[in-house]
Amino acid sequence: MRDVKDELKIKEELIIFVMKWNWYLKRGWSFTASLKLIGEEITNLELKEVISEIYTDIMNGANFSASIKKFPDIFDTGMVAFIEGGEYYGILETVFGMLPELISRQLCVE
Repeated sequence: MRDVKDELKIKEELIIFVMKWNWYLKRGWSFTASLKLIGEEITNLELKEVISEIYTDIMNGANFSASIKKFPDIFDTGMVAFIEGGEYYGILETVFGMLPELISRQLCVE
């Protein structure tokens, strides 16, 4: 079980991850190539393993939201629902642009 300090570190790195991913997507990188590249840059080992598994799931045909549902300690139900909406309406890039603020607000509430 993670303590509050570890939880905060994961969320902070998740914010950076999403911001970088959004940057690459806006510049024309593919979803999977940018996910793999940024996943390799992550320093938090737990998050690195999660992103690696998400990448594998996506390469095996899963959608992003289905894959992140497997990690409720990192991706809560609100974040999953937000991403599902982005997938459904074809605005995932827009959703990624909004995720850092969503995660930051969750940190303030917690």
